[in-house]
Amino acid sequence: MQYRREIDGLRAVAVVPVILFHAGAGLFGGGYVGVDIFFVISGYLITGIILADIAAGRFSIAGFYERRARRILPALFAMIVCCLPAAWWLMSPAQLAAFGKSIVAVVLFVSNLYFWQESGYFAAAAASKPLLHTWSLAVEEQYYLLFPPALALLWRFGRRVSLGVVVLVALASLGLCEWASRHAADANFYLAPTRVWELLAGSLCAFVPVAPVATPAAKRPVMAVQQALALAGLGLIGVALLGFDAETRFPSLYALLPVVGTALVVLFARADTLAGRLLGTPLLVGIGLVSYSAYLWHQPLFAFARIYDGGAQAERLMPVLTVLVAPLAWLSWKFVEQPFRNRQRFDRRTIFRRAAVAGVLVAACGLVLVAGHGFVGRFSPYKQAIYAYDHYDYHAHFRDGSCFIEQDLDASHFDPGCVASGTDSVLLWGDSHAAALSLGLRARYPALTQLTASACPPLIGVAFRYRPHCRAINDHVLGVIARQQPRIVFLHGEWLNYGEHIRGIDRTVAAIALVSPGSRVIVIASVPQWKPGLPSQMVDDPAQALHAGMMRHDGLLPKLAATDAMLARALAPTAATIVYPLQVLCRAGDCLIAVDHAGHIELTAWDNAHLTAGGALYLAQRLFP
Repeated sequence: MQYRREIDGLRAVAVVPVILFHAGAGLFGGGYVGVDIFFVISGYLITGIILADIAAGRFSIAGFYERRARRILPALFAMIVCCLPAAWWLMSPAQLAAFGKSIVAVVLFVSNLYFWQESGYFAAAAASKPLLHTWSLAVEEQYYLLFPPALALLWRFGRRVSLGVVVLVALASLGLCEWASRHAADANFYLAPTRVWELLAGSLCAFVPVAPVATPAAKRPVMAVQQALALAGLGLIGVALLGFDAETRFPSLYALLPVVGTALVVLFARADTLAGRLLGTPLLVGIGLVSYSAYLWHQPLFAFARIYDGGAQAERLMPVLTVLVAPLAWLSWKFVEQPFRNRQRFDRRTIFRRAAVAGVLVAACGLVLVAGHGFVGRFSPYKQAIYAYDHYDYHAHFRDGSCFIEQDLDASHFDPGCVASGTDSVLLWGDSHAAALSLGLRARYPALTQLTASACPPLIGVAFRYRPHCRAINDHVLGVIARQQPRIVFLHGEWLNYGEHIRGIDRTVAAIALVSPGSRVIVIASVPQWKPGLPSQMVDDPAQALHAGMMRHDGLLPKLAATDAMLARALAPTAATIVYPLQVLCRAGDCLIAVDHAGHIELTAWDNAHLTAGGALYLAQRLFP
């Protein structure tokens, strides 16, 4: 297949926004669509190579996988091996064990499945997963396993049949993607069935004959069309990069912008077009050549920095680390990628043998980390006690699985026993922060109805991309209020996480007043939030001891007071009462970190903000004496 400089330049357009997005630069709100650009490029190049080999009568599955092994595996395995010492040094036992699982998943080409089960791509915890970015490699690898033999088989029935099947599968995948974007957002993001249409869009480009270089005067109209379509493609990519953000329902039909834009560039941005000349500049081509290694290295750099210091210091380091990606990518390209592409140096048998041995050894390292449960013995007894919060058992006091439901579950999963009976009942409505406080409220109000759902704040009429059932859940809770007529309705959530949406809380209060006029509404404002988390803050505490009443301000997020003020302004026209946990738990800028619970000292939060049992009891007793 003929080399095209503009394709390498397009790789640069893909990788730079991804890196800046993960660095939190804010320049490209839709920087994550760089992955979609890569998918189209990959589909185009792979299919072009296969079709060229079939036409020349030299296509073989072994030859195809040899090329993929040379391209992908050496740099991938080298990156993982280099991550192991940093992981051992910086990660908690739970993080190290999870890192081991992710290593095994990467080697087995199923890391997209693993991270789908772990957390959403845009969740805060995702930024601290060194191998999170390999989900996209797994999607491509799954495509590589199925598409080449399928295309070779289809080609026996002719080009038209092959093209028709590819079109049908791509359309089916796009339809599934749009449906899943509304009903199963996390699965939609990570899994191959809803992503393969992007790769197949590139494959379809490879079926199109190469556009001629249109320099003669007779072909000027054709040249003008090519120019316009190539520039339109860059424009569509630019709209996605600059116009999308973490709240965009993606992938979905919105993904047509970067995918169609990339396809237009691939088809029409030839060397003699303006778009082709722009993409073919030495800087962009140079970045494109090392783009795979740059993609591999940026996420571990950023993740380990955030693990080391999840506060402002890590974010201040991001510009430096972003620049550092470039030399690391060049070194990886020069001394890892390039040598293994040399067929004189490494023949097919050597490549397969070394890839197999390296894969087994790397996977074995991951299994050792899992089997050793993260090797907690690396740490002092004090640190071991703090790291135990990584496994904090919150399920009972959250009433997890009955009165607190996880993401992707709808209201039908609430247990009927969550709704209390009697005229003195009160109701708690909110997200996981409300579930964390529920134990304390139950101690104060035995007839407590608890209807709480992960990442679903008590905001009527608001839809959230990664909580597709949230609006229906809130409608369900409002219906329970209408039937139950509770004496008090408590509203609580991680208000900081919902931004401007909390200005609409007055609609929730008005809806409650409409269906249950006798209910008193009490809004519980923000609890303290720590970055990266309260236990993480305490691991390196110089005192190396905990005592009840201990307070600190290190790592406390400063935006909480502003969020509470926004909440209060939104509630001012209503009859609702607002109470402030920060006034109970904090004093002069310091917040309570430890309480006496059941005869032992317990942190007030087991992660960044969710209250422990002791923290919930302490807060509820003082908010509602």
